[in-house]
Amino acid sequence: MANLTKEQEAVALQRGIAECKAARPRLTKAQREALKAYEFAVRQEDRYLGSVFVTPIGQREYEAKTQAAYMRCKGLGMTYEHGL
Repeated sequence: MANLTKEQEAVALQRGIAECKAARPRLTKAQREALKAYEFAVRQEDRYLGSVFVTPIGQREYEAKTQAAYMRCKGLGMTYEHGL
């Protein structure tokens, strides 16, 4: 942000964050739970794939869990706008 003071940059940043939050649609309880489960599955898969003990069978299991959580979110009508 060129030619702005620190205070102006902070205000602009806060407005940007507020606009992003306002633009994001509200989630139902089921959607929130599904998104939380999906994010957990992604984290677990990433953690497993970063391990030195990765096996093809284990990789398929984690991918299946992540895919199932993703399909649950899609089934509830969620898209990239909802955080997928």
